[in-house]
Amino acid sequence: MKVSIHTLENSFLRSLVVVFFLPLVAGQCPTDLDIAPCTCLENEMTCDSITAPQDLQNALQEVKQLDLKKFFLTNSNIPALPSSLFNYSDFQHIIVEKTDLPFLTSPVSGISPFMGIIGIITQVELREVKSLNSWDWTLFSPLKTLRTLIISECSFVFIPNTFSDLTKTNIQELTIKNSDVWWIGDSALSTLNQLHTLNLSGNKIKTILRSMFPSSIKQLHLMGNELKSLPEDIFKGMNKLILLDLTYNKLETLSLSLFPEFAQNVSPLEVKVEGNPWVCNCSIVWLSNTDYVDVYDIDTTTCASPDSLVNKILNDVDWASLGCQVLTTS
Repeated sequence: MKVSIHTLENSFLRSLVVVFFLPLVAGQCPTDLDIAPCTCLENEMTCDSITAPQDLQNALQEVKQLDLKKFFLTNSNIPALPSSLFNYSDFQHIIVEKTDLPFLTSPVSGISPFMGIIGIITQVELREVKSLNSWDWTLFSPLKTLRTLIISECSFVFIPNTFSDLTKTNIQELTIKNSDVWWIGDSALSTLNQLHTLNLSGNKIKTILRSMFPSSIKQLHLMGNELKSLPEDIFKGMNKLILLDLTYNKLETLSLSLFPEFAQNVSPLEVKVEGNPWVCNCSIVWLSNTDYVDVYDIDTTTCASPDSLVNKILNDVDWASLGCQVLTTS
C-alpha cells in the first residue's frame, strides 16, 4: 500500500504537536477558578484570605500532580493546617504571612502538616503570624531537609525548650527577629548543632547565657535588644564565631576577657558595637587596639559618657590623656 507524501507530512506534524504541547499542558497551573480561593503561577501557589481549612485542602488536591516549589498562605484566619495538607506535593519553600493560626495542626490528630514533604522542604518563613507560642514545635522534628527557618514580626514572646526538637532537622540558619522575644529556654537552641547563623535582632532580650547557644554558630546577630551586659563565659567553646552584632543594645562596657577563644584564630572576630551607651574609660580602650577582635564600626561608634566625651567617636578619643594604658595584643 502506497502512502502519499501529504499523508506522511500530516502524521509528522501531529507527532510534533503531541511532543511539544502535551508536556506543556500537563505542567501548566490551572485557572484561578479551578483552585479558588488560591492562585497558581509558574512554580508557586498562593492562597489568600482562607477561613476554612477544607478550602485549603481542596485547592491543594487539585495541584498535587504539579511540580510546584513554593507555597504562600497570606491574610488568612484558620484554626490549624490540615494534617495531610502537603501530601503528594513538592513544595520546598513554605511562607505563611499575616495569618492567625492558633495551632500548626489539629491537637486531635497531632500529625505534622509537613509529613508529605519531609524529604523535600528546605525553608519555612513565618511573617506576622499570630499565636506561635501555642504551636507544637515537635511537629517540625521530622523535617530532615529543613535548612532555614525565619520568624519575623510574630509576637513570639518566648522561645520554648521544645524548640530543641529542631535538632532532628538539619537547620543551619535561624532567624527570630522583631518578634518581642524576651525569654529563651535554656535548652531551646543549644542542641541545634548544625546551626551556623542565628539572628535574634529587634527583640526584648535582656539576658543571655552560654548554655543557650550551640558551639557551631558562625554568625550571631543580637542587634536591637536590651542587653546591659554579657556573662564572662558567653563565648566559651564558640571559636567558630566570625561575626558578632551587638549594635543598639544597652551596653556601657565590654571586657576583652570575654574573647580569649579567638586569640588563636587565623582571622579576627568581627564585632559591631555602634548604638550602645558606652562609658568611655579604660575598660573599653581595647576596642581600637586588639588584633584578634576587629571592631567593625569603631569610626562611627560614640561615647555616651562622661560628659566631656559625649558623642565623641571612640577612634578619636585620646585614651592616654584619660590615664589608660594603650596596648595591642600583637
